[in-house]
Amino acid sequence: MNKKNIGFLTYDLQQFTEECLFRIQNDAPEWNITAYPVIEHPHQYKSRIQCFLTFQKGKFLGISRKNKTPEGLMSNLNWRAAYNCVKNSDIVILFGLQGATAILVTIISILLRKKLISVNQTLPAKYEMQRDWWVIYFKKFILNNCCCHISQTKATTKTLHEVYGIEGRKIYYAPFEAGASWFNALISSNKNNMIFYSKNINPSGRKTVFLFVGNLHKFKGIETILKALSVMDDQAREKVVCLFAGPEAPNSKDGGTISYYLQVAKKLMIDKSILFLGQLTPSELIAAYNESHVVILPTYRDMFAKVMVEGALLKKPLITSYAHGAADALVIDGYNGYLIEPGDFNKLSLLMINLCNETLRNEMGHRSLALVNSICNQDKEVRGYIEAINASISY
Repeated sequence: MNKKNIGFLTYDLQQFTEECLFRIQNDAPEWNITAYPVIEHPHQYKSRIQCFLTFQKGKFLGISRKNKTPEGLMSNLNWRAAYNCVKNSDIVILFGLQGATAILVTIISILLRKKLISVNQTLPAKYEMQRDWWVIYFKKFILNNCCCHISQTKATTKTLHEVYGIEGRKIYYAPFEAGASWFNALISSNKNNMIFYSKNINPSGRKTVFLFVGNLHKFKGIETILKALSVMDDQAREKVVCLFAGPEAPNSKDGGTISYYLQVAKKLMIDKSILFLGQLTPSELIAAYNESHVVILPTYRDMFAKVMVEGALLKKPLITSYAHGAADALVIDGYNGYLIEPGDFNKLSLLMINLCNETLRNEMGHRSLALVNSICNQDKEVRGYIEAINASISY
C-alpha cells in the first residue's frame, strides 16, 4: 500500500513547529509528512522532517479601524509553496491560515480535488465577529472547503461553530503545545541565568518587575501598559518597573518602534519606570523571565501567544485581555492572573498594583504552572492531528 503524502502549509518552520510535525511523523510512520513554509526561517535547514525550502521574507500589513478588531497580516504570496504543497500531497493541512497563500492553496486544492484540513487558532467569538468583513469572508471560503478542522484552543472550537457555522462532528481538538517542551528544556539549561536588566531603574531590586514579550506591534497593547503606569499615584509607581523584550514591528509608520514608545512614555512622564530590551536570544529571554515577577500582554487581539505559555512554565502570574484565545483557559481571571478589556488602562493599573503583593504572586504563579501543564500536552496534540487526518482519508 502506497504511503499517503501529507503536506503542511506553515507560516515558517520554527523549532516548535518542526517539533510538532516530527512527533506526528514518528507516531504515524505510514505517512510521508512534508512541511511547506511560506516564510524562511533558519531552523528549516535543520529540519528532521522533509521540508520544501523557501527563501521568501515576510511582509507585514497592519490594519487598524475604529470599532474593529485590528489586523496584522502577512501580505505577500508564496505561490511556489502553495502549488508544490497541493501538487505533491494527497492531503493538505493549513497549519494556521496563512493569508493569501492559504487562499491560493484552497483554490488549487479545489481544482486538483485534494482534501484540505484546517488547523485553527482564533480569537474568542466576540472579537472574531468584530473583524473586517473581508477577513471573515475569505476565512469562510477556506473553511467551507475543508473536510475536517483541527481546533487548538477551547475558544477556537466555539468560534468555529458560532461564527463560521462549522459542525461539531468535523472539529477535532488538538491542544496547542506551543513549544512548551522545548522551552522547558531551555529553562533547565538556563535555570540560574540572571542578567538584571532593570538594575538602573530598580537599583534596590525591591520593585515588582512586569515583563512584556513579543513584537512591538501597536495592537499588542504596549501603550495600554504605559498609560496604566501614568495613572498610578507616585507612591504606587515607585513600586513598579516594566521591561519590554522583542523586536520592533516591521514596516512601522505609525508606531511599533522603541523610539515611538519612548516618546509616548516621556509625554506621560513615566520613562523612568520602563526599559526596552530589544530582541533577545533564548538564553537572554530566560534571564528576563527570571528577573520578572509578572508577565503582561494587554493585547487587542491574539490567538494564543506563546509568551503566556512561557510565563506560566516559569510560575508567573499572567495578565492579558479578553481579546486573546488564552483568556479563560490559560489565564483565568482572579485565579492565576487577570483579564481586562482591550485598552482598559485604568483597570490594568489597579491590577498591576494588586500584584505588587508577593504572596498573591506566588499563589497565582503556581496555578499558572498547573494550568499550562494540563493544557500544553504533546500526546493530546498529536492524537488530535492523527484523528483528523485519518478522518479525512475516509471522508
